[in-house]
Amino acid sequence: TVGLLVLYGFAKYHARYVVFFMLGIFSLIGCIVATQLGTHPLLQYLAPSWENRQVTIPYVCTTTVAHACAAAISGWLVLWWLTARHSGYAWLLQDFFAVFICCQFLLALRMSSIKVSTVLLVSF
Repeated sequence: TVGLLVLYGFAKYHARYVVFFMLGIFSLIGCIVATQLGTHPLLQYLAPSWENRQVTIPYVCTTTVAHACAAAISGWLVLWWLTARHSGYAWLLQDFFAVFICCQFLLALRMSSIKVSTVLLVSF
């Protein structure tokens, strides 16, 4: 409840900053989840040899080429959505990210019944 009261206080007096904060959080989570559930599995399917090659990103980490390319593609999609979020087609990208966030949420809960998972996914 304290978090909601703080959010209400910020929204009442600094609504613009709350909107930018929420856009940032949605973009960050959308990029991570789109990489995990969307672009990385797609690149594993389309270019399986990229999964075996390592690449070092200076000052960050060592990862596979497929994962680095998937993160770059997801980052580009998020930046595209951020710059074009007021256009007529931006809702497609927003829904794309939102569905992946909902699916990641259901994966994190580890539902044992497909019926319960379906009800939760449809209710969001």
